[in-house]
Amino acid sequence: MLNYMRTFQILKSLDRRVKVILMIQGIYNFSYSFVSPYNVLFAYALGATGTDIGLMLALSALVMAISSPMAGLAIERFSIKKIIVFGITCDIVALAVFALATDWWVLIPAFVLYSQLIRQMPLADVLIVTFTGPNIRGTVMGFSRILWGGTTVLGPLMAAALINYYGELRPLYYIAIPITISVLIMAHLGLSDFLISDNRKALSSPKKRDDVFFEYKSFLKERHIGKWIVIRFFKDGQLYLLMTFIPLWVVGVKGATPTTWGVLSSISSLSAMLAQVPAGNLSDKIGRKKAFFLFASFYCLGITTLISSPSTELLFLAAILGMGMGGIGGAAFTPFITLWWEAVPAESRGKLYGLEGIVSAPSRISFMLIGGALWDWGFKAHVLVLPVIVEVLIVIPIVSTIPEKR
Repeated sequence: MLNYMRTFQILKSLDRRVKVILMIQGIYNFSYSFVSPYNVLFAYALGATGTDIGLMLALSALVMAISSPMAGLAIERFSIKKIIVFGITCDIVALAVFALATDWWVLIPAFVLYSQLIRQMPLADVLIVTFTGPNIRGTVMGFSRILWGGTTVLGPLMAAALINYYGELRPLYYIAIPITISVLIMAHLGLSDFLISDNRKALSSPKKRDDVFFEYKSFLKERHIGKWIVIRFFKDGQLYLLMTFIPLWVVGVKGATPTTWGVLSSISSLSAMLAQVPAGNLSDKIGRKKAFFLFASFYCLGITTLISSPSTELLFLAAILGMGMGGIGGAAFTPFITLWWEAVPAESRGKLYGLEGIVSAPSRISFMLIGGALWDWGFKAHVLVLPVIVEVLIVIPIVSTIPEKR
């Protein structure tokens, strides 16, 4: 109870920009969670195979890799408000393509645009880390997951009810479009034009400020960035693999209905939401790394339970323990991502955002091609085992060697 009271006191003193971002991102997350768990299933229903889905998602990741460096520098140089508005507009166009598609290949531009060119959640995290003090940062990051997690609990539940009523997935996109348009309006009216940092000297190289390669070449020389590249490559790949194939595992292998999958998604989100305050407070008190290691153990246990579960009841236990970004283990991502954004000063976080996209793209391509092939070859359980192996043998050992910065 004291932790929650402390969190409430902290929230009252937050920068107005952070408060607005928390609000609009919450509504955005509702819209995203309302349709995103079903995007792959929708493509599957329109005739896409596992390999088709893997290739389509790989293409979207490639586009993200090309655009991310420029998006990162734009975050350091231009109005954050304009960048957010542009990204949401792309999402609205993508949702319209989903709503009108009659064949799976028509969805290719939708997967490319939807939350890819401007990734709203990482941008929101950048702003929270930048405009909050280091001693309360973990707590605010944890609260953001509670607030946004609440909307992601409602999203899949409402989607499941609508699927049950209509008997198809398409109506979800008709509903998500006006919700996302409302987010666009709120961002436009609620945010003023502001920059990521007031340090204009640091934001401008005197000779080659427009040279993208020069900017990132200098940035990559910073200490521990190389280790972070390896960590994010494997971390992003394994999470995206789980987000893509867990719905197919639950519905296609375990025999659950789409409605049951919606309920499982909500339970998973609710469990992650309840674990966020402890994760955030522990992150501020004992350190980001220790909190990450603790909650990552639940994540690995949850995936193991999901793979081995002989009954629907154990699927619900897996949802509570951890399924990708959800469950108790999902709270591990809060101290992890705080540690990531704290790795560099505010004026360099745009480049870190760009680097995240650059690394995430080949990561997704590699993991999705491997995962799609394994899935079609019948090694479906191996697709879910792979992320646990990566977490235990690669991610955790390397994170343990990187010092914390606040």
